[in-house]
Order: sequence, then structure tokens, then C-alpha cells
Amino acid sequence: MAEVRVMRRAMIAEAARLGGSGCWICGHSPRRPWRTLPPESSQLSVHEIHCGPGRSACLDKPFGLLVLCWHCNSDVVTDRRVWPEARQLAVLKQKNPAAFDLVAYNAMVNPWAPRRITPGEVDAFYGKATA
Repeated sequence: MAEVRVMRRAMIAEAARLGGSGCWICGHSPRRPWRTLPPESSQLSVHEIHCGPGRSACLDKPFGLLVLCWHCNSDVVTDRRVWPEARQLAVLKQKNPAAFDLVAYNAMVNPWAPRRITPGEVDAFYGKATA
């Protein structure tokens, strides 16, 4: 994590500059904190879309990362039935289209399954991917 910390901090700063809304799912941030949760729940962090043993592969890959508040990172996107990878990728496509690269994401996760997640699966969530 030490090697990617600078890049991830820059990503949070850039997200705040681009969207100005904070968390890419709920919009909360230290400037717009949750009123019903502790203040630290609104801190921003970088979330890896891919989880499990291959998670470390995307620590520094913008096409596999989201900027989320601590609440969304630790409670919301953890339910993979509600927040599958395709939905999380739709958030990325919507909030940071320059970083969205489904081909690169699929190759990173499984180079032998280039259509593991299809554009149609991502587009099914596009526009309604946030909470």
C-alpha cells in the first residue's frame, strides 16, 4: 500500500475537484458529512472493485478503483448481490469516464475471460448505479 498511497490520495483530491460531490455513490464527504453516522463515516477512501485474492492487482489501476466514503466502502458495496462488479463499474463509467476501461479490467481480473463482464452488464446499471 505504501507504493500506491500517493496515487490514491491524488485520486481522492481529483475526485473532489472533478465531481465536487465526494463519495461517488452517496455524495457524502467531510464537507458534506452523514448526519446520522459518526463523522469518520464521511471520510473518503479508495475502493478496489475486484475483491478476493486478486484485489492487490488493482491497487493502482484507475480502471478498477472508486472513491467512496468509509460508510459506502465498508457497508454498502460489500453486498455483492446488490453491488456486483458490473454495477460498481457503472459508477466508475459515470463518475470517471476517462478511467473506465472494461477490456483492461477484465484482463486484469482474468486474462482468459475477456468477456467476463460485458458492456451490456455495465450499461444495465449506468445512470442508476448510485444509491
